[in-house]
Amino acid sequence: MKILLVLPFNVYGGKYDNKTVLSGGGEAEIPLGLCYIKAYIKKQFPDIDIKIYDSNIDALNYIINHDNKVEMETLRSRLRKVIEDYGPDVVGVSAFSHAIAGEAHKILAISKEMNKDIFTVMGGSYPTLSYDCAMEDPNLDVVVQSEGEIVFYNLVKAITNRKPISGIKGIAYRDKDKVIVNPLEEKIADLDMLPFPDLDDISVELYGKLPRHSLQRIIDDLKPFSIVSARGCVFQCGFCATKKVWGTIRYRDPKKVMEEIKYLKSKYDINFIKINDDLFTLNPDRVIEICDLFIKEKPVEKWCSTGTAVYSLLHKEMVKKMVESGYHAFALPIESGCENTLKKINKPLKLNIVKEAVQHLRQYDDIFVGGGFIVGFPFETKEDIQQTYDLADSLDLNWATFNMFTPFPKTKLYEDCIKEGYLKNKKIKYDDLQNTNVLTTPNFTKEWLIDNKYLNNLKINFVHNYHLKKEDYQSAIDEFKFILKIAPDHAFALLLTGYAHDKLENKDQADLYFKKAEDIFKQENFWSNYLKSLKDDLESSFKINTNKFMVLN
Repeated sequence: MKILLVLPFNVYGGKYDNKTVLSGGGEAEIPLGLCYIKAYIKKQFPDIDIKIYDSNIDALNYIINHDNKVEMETLRSRLRKVIEDYGPDVVGVSAFSHAIAGEAHKILAISKEMNKDIFTVMGGSYPTLSYDCAMEDPNLDVVVQSEGEIVFYNLVKAITNRKPISGIKGIAYRDKDKVIVNPLEEKIADLDMLPFPDLDDISVELYGKLPRHSLQRIIDDLKPFSIVSARGCVFQCGFCATKKVWGTIRYRDPKKVMEEIKYLKSKYDINFIKINDDLFTLNPDRVIEICDLFIKEKPVEKWCSTGTAVYSLLHKEMVKKMVESGYHAFALPIESGCENTLKKINKPLKLNIVKEAVQHLRQYDDIFVGGGFIVGFPFETKEDIQQTYDLADSLDLNWATFNMFTPFPKTKLYEDCIKEGYLKNKKIKYDDLQNTNVLTTPNFTKEWLIDNKYLNNLKINFVHNYHLKKEDYQSAIDEFKFILKIAPDHAFALLLTGYAHDKLENKDQADLYFKKAEDIFKQENFWSNYLKSLKDDLESSFKINTNKFMVLN
């Protein structure tokens, strides 16, 4: 048997923005879930031929190194060629989010078009939460729900032995015209029983060179990889579906975590690790143990995690150990600056804790402190949303990331959106998912929310930039250059880079950036309108004569 595991193209609007990809702004991460599944299947069935194809990183590589004007049809033909050459019996597609669902379904269509007898499987958050939506696609044979290793193994075993799949837990499948949803499989209690991920099909070096990565600022030849040290969550936030997908939290042995990192280092020469846990710092004693292992073994110089529990960042010994061990970036999931919003989304966080945690982190030099926020919850007023921006502006964050609320199926707020009529149909078509993630409510329109978010992003991350406030002008230049690498025509990044050079008395460089900014502000209404909105702030903060950059009537 041959099994092909595929990561879809990571595109919005059905195609890549080739200009963004060429400037290093593409998005890609090693398909960790597929690597774990491949390793588990190989362990159970050594004779099965199983291969991973990341169509997204292949597309970025092709655009950057072969054809910068390539169209999607050519990129899809590369996927067809992989299927044709490999000749899989089973194609498994990872749909890790609803935003990528449309592309995942296109892979199913291509697979069936090439060979109608290919058995197609889809797993990930999207089909777990929206199996009814996914199974509307006649090209999809089976959905694997929640944790994939055991369920997919049982599915492969049944197919190999020509046994019925009807008794397999954790799948949804079609019996004639009826979709059957079996009970979920038990979560894996001992995560340490899983083998280390198999990266043999992965060109690790591409993931540090081709897409955007924050560590490109400090590591030239970046070879990153992600692992998980735990799965699941203990909280019940009304907007989040993590617990629905992964269940309650289960931890790996810290020694096994370090063993895996050392294995990846020795076999694939990685030099940066990100731990993809939703709440990595939830248990400070465990974090300290992991940090001690980083300090002792020194597998990499820099590492970080995706999720933290904000209140745990007040634990002085833990934070000290994290910094000593090379922990690079603290990401604080703050979500909202409005106490009423935090209460309604069932987020167990107090805003005074947020401020105290950031102050605690700021005693350490050379670390990155970021905050994550969500705006546009269905019950929020414009005043509630402004409280979130005000909080973000008041904190000493290197960068504040603002996301617009997305109603995920099987969450309380999703059901509230259906009840209030903000989502017209409970059953969303899978090819329409990317257009459903921003709401219009009686308190605000989708258009206002998008525009207001961008305005506040410019105000907080650019005009009130952390490094500019600290008069650390060289660090501000480095920050904005990272932005300009991806968006070379970003007028505010150009303007403030010029300002920072001016403060450092680099007159020629200052004039160069000021001139580029002036040309863009005067030629593009998009930028000139935001300049007008932020005119007073720029003049009071930096004494910049904004009239120079405007077309005056």
